[in-house]
Amino acid sequence: MEKFWRIGALALVLAGALNGCAYVTAEPYSPNPDNAAVMIKADIGPAAVKAFTAANPSSDERLPGSLKMASPVDGSFASYLTTALREELMQAGKFGLGSTTVVTGTLLENEINANQFSRGNGHIKARFVVTRAEQTVYDQVKSGSRTWGAAPFSGIVAVEMARYRYPNIVQDLMNNLFGDPAFLEALK
Repeated sequence: MEKFWRIGALALVLAGALNGCAYVTAEPYSPNPDNAAVMIKADIGPAAVKAFTAANPSSDERLPGSLKMASPVDGSFASYLTTALREELMQAGKFGLGSTTVVTGTLLENEINANQFSRGNGHIKARFVVTRAEQTVYDQVKSGSRTWGAAPFSGIVAVEMARYRYPNIVQDLMNNLFGDPAFLEALK
């Protein structure tokens, strides 16, 4: 019985240590089919996507918070956001590489927290700019966030939950963007 308690205590200490210094790569983004339906219904035209930049280069490479996470897209979360938007447009058949309507933007905030004893959460905020024939027709800031339940006594599980939740945080941002009638109008 004493051996069981020692192993359990060691597992808790290890889990806590892993939670405090974990470094993982976020899961790839998957577009939301509902956004494709919204774009098709709104009858938007094709749009190109220009590379996003990061307002804070240090948070572009690794997310701040209790979990150190890297982007699977060129090691950059601004590139992750560029790819997410491109994939959303491609899913709807609305991505046009040579289009005079271009979407770009700036990653403003990007954070994820995975604590084994509390709820996990993440937040992202970005400025989206649409230009048509080099004239700005849309310039808005959008955000996305998610909260999820804790994984008691398991830092490894908390880390994995956050790793798999990151694309959902970005998807929430994309849902808010495609839910904005002014954005859809700018793409017509």
